[in-house]
Amino acid sequence: MEKIWFLETELLACEGIVTLANRYADKAEECNDPIRKGELKNIAKVCKRMPEYPPKSFHEGLQSVLLYEFAVYME
Repeated sequence: MEKIWFLETELLACEGIVTLANRYADKAEECNDPIRKGELKNIAKVCKRMPEYPPKSFHEGLQSVLLYEFAVYME
């Protein structure tokens, strides 16, 4: 029974990290600054894709690690 509870909490934690990534993507898309708009649009694109899927680029990998770090600190 303990293994089942552990796995259920792990799934819940993973869903939380995906939610966090989607929130960051939404915030990045809200920017009205024309200079940063391109950078934040790229960040939003990356955050919407990962951490649900494996990274396709070094940038996606770094963003994924950063979000996991944020989640650990929030714990």
